[in-house]
Amino acid sequence: MKKTGKNKAFYPRLALENIRKNGKFYYPYLITCVFTIAMFYIISFLSFNTGLDVIRGGEPLRIILKFGMGVIGIFTFIFLIYSNSFLIKRRKREFGIYNILGMEKKHIAKIMVIENIYTTIGTLIAGILSGIVFSRLMLMILGKMVRFDSKIKFDISVTGILITVAVFAMIFIIILIGNLIAIGRSKTIELLSGSNVGEKEPKTKLLIAVLGVTMLVIGYYLAMTTESATEALKRFFIAVLFVIVGTYFIFIAGSIAILKILKNNKKFYYKVNNFTAVSGMIYRMKKNATGLASICILSTMVLVVVSTTVSMYAGVEDEMKYRYPNDITIKKIYRFSEVDNIEGMDESNKDFREIILNTVAKTGIQVKHFRAYEECTITTTYENGKYNYIGYYGNDDTHEFRVISAKDYENLTGEKIELNSDEVYIYSPDKKVKDEFTIGNYSFKVKGRIAKFDMEADYMVNMHLLVVKDSEVLRQIYLDKCDKLGITAENSEDEDVKPVCYMMKIDFNASDEKISGCYSKILDACDKLNYDVMFSCRAYVKDEFYTLYGGLLFIGIFLGILFLSITVLIIYYKQITEGYEDKERFDIMQKVGMSHSEVKKSIKTQVLMVFMLPIVAATIHVAGAFKMIKNILMSLNLKNDSLFIRCTLGTIGIFVIVYAVVYLLTSKVYYNIVENKK
Repeated sequence: MKKTGKNKAFYPRLALENIRKNGKFYYPYLITCVFTIAMFYIISFLSFNTGLDVIRGGEPLRIILKFGMGVIGIFTFIFLIYSNSFLIKRRKREFGIYNILGMEKKHIAKIMVIENIYTTIGTLIAGILSGIVFSRLMLMILGKMVRFDSKIKFDISVTGILITVAVFAMIFIIILIGNLIAIGRSKTIELLSGSNVGEKEPKTKLLIAVLGVTMLVIGYYLAMTTESATEALKRFFIAVLFVIVGTYFIFIAGSIAILKILKNNKKFYYKVNNFTAVSGMIYRMKKNATGLASICILSTMVLVVVSTTVSMYAGVEDEMKYRYPNDITIKKIYRFSEVDNIEGMDESNKDFREIILNTVAKTGIQVKHFRAYEECTITTTYENGKYNYIGYYGNDDTHEFRVISAKDYENLTGEKIELNSDEVYIYSPDKKVKDEFTIGNYSFKVKGRIAKFDMEADYMVNMHLLVVKDSEVLRQIYLDKCDKLGITAENSEDEDVKPVCYMMKIDFNASDEKISGCYSKILDACDKLNYDVMFSCRAYVKDEFYTLYGGLLFIGIFLGILFLSITVLIIYYKQITEGYEDKERFDIMQKVGMSHSEVKKSIKTQVLMVFMLPIVAATIHVAGAFKMIKNILMSLNLKNDSLFIRCTLGTIGIFVIVYAVVYLLTSKVYYNIVENKK
C-alpha cells in the first residue's frame, strides 16, 4: 500500500507534539543543551584563535583553554545522559500507552529518532548561533582578564563549529541509542508503571555507611595533614577520590541509617511534619541520596574551582613579587672548570658589574637598590642525619641551600659577622636545620640564625640561606658536590647541575615600561659578551602572569557556571519527580484528616531537609580541603592566606545566595504539583 503525504507527516507531527506536551520536562533540557553547546563553541573559538600566537604567554593560555574544552565536553556528556534519564522515566507511561493503542516498538523507535533529530538540529543551530553572538562578549572579558584587548580579533570559527557539531552529534546519538535500548527491552506493563515504580523501604547498610565515614576520614586526613606543596600535589587526586566515593556512600547508606534513627525516636517521629517528611524520604532515599550526593559534589567543585582561580588572579601582584622579588635579576654562571680560578672570577665579576651599571646609567632611569654577590646553590635530601647532594628535586625532604660568603652578606645587609671555616649563619624559615649538621663531607655549627632575608620563593622545596666564612669555603662546597655527583667539565652544563653564580639584583624608581626598556638594553649589551648569563625581569613577565592567571580565572568561572547549571537542572528535575511521586501521598494524608496548612508545612520541612544537606556537606568539604589547596596555591607563589580565606568565604556566600534562589524557584514548582496547581 502506497503511503500518502499525510501519512508520511504523521510521525514528524507526533514527535513535535510530544515535545510540546512534555514541555515542563523537555524545555529545561533543551535550554541546557543550547547553553552547553554555546559554551563549548565559545571555548573552541578562543582555543583556536590565531591571535593567541602573537601575545606573550599565548601558548600556555591556549593549553588552558583546550583543557577547559575537554573538561566541558566530558561533563556535558555525563550531564546530558543524566538529565535524559529523567525525561525517559517520565515518558515511559506515554510510550506504554502508544504500545497499547497498537504501535509497535519500531514505530515508537521511529518517533524517538525523529524527536532526537529535532533536538539535535534545533539545539545545535540555536547553541552555535548563541555561541557566535556571545563569543564577542567572552573575547572582551578574556581580553580584560589577560590584558590584551586589541590583539585577538573576533571572527566566526569554522573549526570551532565543526568540532562542536561533531562532539554534540555524537553525544545525542549515544543518548538515542541508550533510549532505544531501554524502551526496546521494557515490557508494556513496565512502561505503563515506569514513572510510578515505588521504592521498598531500604535496609540499613551498616558496612557501606562505616566504609563511607572511613573514606571521608581518610580524605580529610590526607588534606589536613599536608605540610608542603609537593605533598599536596601528590595527595590531591587521591584525597578527592576518597571524598567523592565517601560522600556517595554516606548519602546512600548513612542517610538511611540517620532517618531510621529518627524514625525510632518516637517523640520526634510522631509529629505531623516530621512523620510525613521522614517517612516520605526513607522510602526513596536510595534514589534520592544519589541525586543529593551529586549536587554536593558539583557544589564543592564550583566552590573550589571559583575560589582558587579568583584568589590566584586577585593575588597576581603578590605572586610576581614572591617569584621575582627584584625588578631585574642577573645571574652570571660559572661552571665546574671555572670555579678553581678564584682571581679570574673576581676580575670577571668586576668587569661584568661595570658593564651592567653603565648600560643602566645610559637609560637614565633611577636605581633604587643594587646588590651584587656570589652564590652557590646546593640541592640536598636529608637522610640518616645528614644532607646528601642530589642534582634534582627529590621528595618532600628536599632542602635547597643558597650559600654566600660573610663578606657578601655584610655588603647586602650591613651586618658584619666573623666566622670560622666550620661555622655558619643560617636563614631557615621553617627552622628545620639543627644547630649542628653535615652537608656532604663538611660539618658545620650554627653560630647564629638570621630572622629575615629576601630570597626567590620556591615552595616545592625547603629553602635555606647559608652564610659561610668566605668564597673559598663556598667554592669548596661546590667542588665537593661535583665530586659526589660525578660532575666534570664535560657534563657541568646539564640543567640539573646547580652552578656557582655571580648575582646582581636591581630595583628601580620607574614605570614598568621604562624597566622593560632598560631590561632590553641589558640583554643587547650581554649578547655581545662571551658569558653564560641568565636574566629575569618582573615587569617583562607581568603580561605572561596576567595571561596565565587571567586564563585560569576565565576557565574557572566558565567551569563554575557549567557545574552550577548542571546542579540547577538536577535540582529542578528532582523537585518535579518528587512532586509527582508525593502528590498522591499528600492527597491521601489530607483525606485522612491532615489540613492544607499542615500539608504545606510538611512539604516545606521535607524540601528544606533535602536542600540543606548538599550545601552543608559541600561547605564542610571545602573547609576540609582548605589546607591542601592553600599548599598547592603556595607552589604557584600565592602566600596570602587572608586573601584566599576572603575569596573562599565570598564564593561560598554568593553560591549560597544563588542556591537559595534556586530553592525558592524550584520549590514553587514542587508545591504547585503537590497542591494540584497548574
